[in-house]
Amino acid sequence: MNSFRFFIPCLWWVFFILLLNVEVVRGQDYQPNLSSPYDAVKTHLYFLQSDTYEPEKASLPFKKYTEDSAQAVENAIKLKQVLDGMGLYVYMNKLPNQRNFTDSTTNQQNYVLFPEKLPSVYLTKENGVWVYSEETVGNIASLHRSAYPFGTSYLINLLPSKSGTKFLGIFVWQIYGLICALLLCFLSYWLFKWAVRRLFNFITNRFKDSLLAIKLKEKSSKFIKIMSLIFVFTLFRVVIALLQFPIEVSRFMIVGLRIAITVLFVLLFIQLVNFITIYIEKWTSRTDSLSDDQLVPIIDSILKLIVLTLGVIQVLRLMDVNVTALIAGVSLGGLAIALAAQDTVKNLLGSVTIFLDRPFQVGDWVVNGSIEGAIEEVGFRTTKIRTVDSSLISIPNGNIVNSAVTNMGVRQFRLYNTTIGVEYDTPAQTLESFLEGIKKLILTHPKTDHENYWVRFTTFSDSSLSIMFRARIFTNDYAEEQKVKEDLNFGILKLAESMDVAFAFPSRTIYISKGEGKPAAWDDAKVDDFFEYYQKFINSDRP
Repeated sequence: MNSFRFFIPCLWWVFFILLLNVEVVRGQDYQPNLSSPYDAVKTHLYFLQSDTYEPEKASLPFKKYTEDSAQAVENAIKLKQVLDGMGLYVYMNKLPNQRNFTDSTTNQQNYVLFPEKLPSVYLTKENGVWVYSEETVGNIASLHRSAYPFGTSYLINLLPSKSGTKFLGIFVWQIYGLICALLLCFLSYWLFKWAVRRLFNFITNRFKDSLLAIKLKEKSSKFIKIMSLIFVFTLFRVVIALLQFPIEVSRFMIVGLRIAITVLFVLLFIQLVNFITIYIEKWTSRTDSLSDDQLVPIIDSILKLIVLTLGVIQVLRLMDVNVTALIAGVSLGGLAIALAAQDTVKNLLGSVTIFLDRPFQVGDWVVNGSIEGAIEEVGFRTTKIRTVDSSLISIPNGNIVNSAVTNMGVRQFRLYNTTIGVEYDTPAQTLESFLEGIKKLILTHPKTDHENYWVRFTTFSDSSLSIMFRARIFTNDYAEEQKVKEDLNFGILKLAESMDVAFAFPSRTIYISKGEGKPAAWDDAKVDDFFEYYQKFINSDRP
């Protein structure tokens, strides 16, 4: 049904085109004349129209470099067929009408009809008259074969040319031929689509990676459909050239088909980019690094942008737009656009710097100023960060490059660093046992570093005896880090409860002296005993 929906509008389109039928060259009682490029071309084309068909007169501009009259007639007809088959319309009002016309670029008396599309077809002045050049006559046969490929250059001679009944200015045999062409294209579409699908399945079934084959098959439907349409449109274009419609009808249809084929090729290459992206994703999935994963959408966007740009340029060329002048105009305005889009260029360069330096990758937890979260996407202009509350923040790449970014995702371990304060009336022996117990908690837990840790009684704070606690946690996961911290915290609390160690909180004790007490006498023996104990303590082998 989808194919019927496509071909039925084509019938209406063709019927509308038939209504546009206008003869290319009009005139009453025109006599052959070779005095200027205008007259030579008019002589050639005028006497090959259906109402004024006199091929002998049309062959006059070819007789200079042709052996006999029959060959000259054949060259005249074939060159006319080349122009019709390529959809090249000769605008008579643009042809020079001067007898001594000189090409300003070559400074010779030559005139090229279509400098870009047919540079080998041109007129030259010989012995006071304008004729088609020797090079043109020599290239007619090869041009005819290229305009009518696949052997159709021989088939066109078998079709009736300028005879028969007309309807809406078109020969009836041409209308019948057009209907047959549409039916042929309809059948060819289904056959070609079936053949390509079988070939595609044959190739993908031999892939060793079954997951890759499945992904390619999921994307294959549009690809096969577009290829089939390209084949059908190309076939239809060849048939349109064979039917030899009037040049205005032929040109409109051929240029329209070329534009359609170009658009289809753009869509086809976009599908190929999708296939390339699937393969790149498969390749990047084999690596542990996520930095190459974030390049996949960038490569996909760049390739599709290139395809679209080339497609637009080709469509403009088919519409006879001066692409060179257009690009030159865009280039002149490029400076003004660049000045107006400094921030955009800055962000684009910032994205290139991020991909080259790789300060982070997708999935890393980063801190940029007051923003903290996981990298979700690195684009052309911005980097997207997903925060803890699931908000999505977009930061311009230029700002990221020029600011400090702390990448928490590349840490080899997480550090738990805190201070534990106990009350001042805690006995020294109890405090020492408490420290040993905390160390044992670290050595017992499977997720902590058992070699590099610090548990030390470090400071006499205002309200507590301060214990430095610093332990490394082997994890890159935020949730697991918090769980390990919780395990250690509960262990310290339960250890303190079992040893009657009380945690201190900010407080101040005020002592009021009445002046009645006196300091105790100095006991040198006790002092000597303490320092002997302290010397053994600091020299003891403890972690």
